[in-house]
Order: sequence, then C-alpha cells, then structure tokens
Amino acid sequence: MDSDEDYWIFEFKDKHTNNTDKIKVSWKGKTDLAPSTKAVYLQIYNQTDEVWETLNSDNATGADTEFTLSGEQFAQVDKYYKADNGSYWASCRVYQKLT
Repeated sequence: MDSDEDYWIFEFKDKHTNNTDKIKVSWKGKTDLAPSTKAVYLQIYNQTDEVWETLNSDNATGADTEFTLSGEQFAQVDKYYKADNGSYWASCRVYQKLT
C-alpha cells in the first residue's frame, strides 16, 4: 500500500512470453464502500520509473454493485514488464482511496 489511506482491493500479474506485447487488463468486482463516495482505480506498475499509473477509474457505482474496470498500455510496454525465468509479468492493482 502507498499509505494508511489506501485500500487495495485486488492485486494481480499478467504473464507474457515477451516484453513487447501490448498490455490489456480487466477487473470485475465490487466493494462495500461505494466508488461514488471514494473512487476505485485500476493501475499498472511502471517497473522503470517505479510508480503506479492509472489506466481507469470508477467514481459513479454504488456500494455492493458489480462493476468492471478495463485498461490498456500500448506505449513503451517494456517499462511495465518484469522478467522472471523466461516469462514477463505486468503487475496491476485495483485500489480505493479511503480519505
């Protein structure tokens, strides 16, 4: 987590066989704190710059209501992949600011 004011809903990694594929991610879920109250963000980790970057967000859905966040990263994709034993992983997260 970035601080005590953030709540990670889900973190996941997307596996590829190279570090040149365009990255497309999607997450479907719900949270008991309404995104209309506190926005929910889909982010991807930039391995080179060591920062989380927002691909999409929701600030309209109500509490306990299923919603989908989808995003794509097409530019400089090698910055988002981390090599591990011949595979390349893109790290993503869904999180919600609590304050």
